[in-house]
Amino acid sequence: MHPGSVLALLDAATAGSPGYTVTEDRLDAVAGEPASLIAGSNVEVEVLHGAQRLYRSTAESFVVFWGHTVKVARLPPK
Repeated sequence: MHPGSVLALLDAATAGSPGYTVTEDRLDAVAGEPASLIAGSNVEVEVLHGAQRLYRSTAESFVVFWGHTVKVARLPPK
């Protein structure tokens, strides 16, 4: 992982759109549920268009996703 690397892109939930099964039965739209992602250590968040958020690394090391948090854990010096 290098500084500036993209870790995640989080987009807003949508209302969904109706569809059909392979036998042409109608499927109703199901609204998406909002997701949350917390920026932990060594992570910066950039707000893009609307509710879209881009998570980037600010350090060189490895990424950790734990629960609803993303962080970049630095390795100890050699």
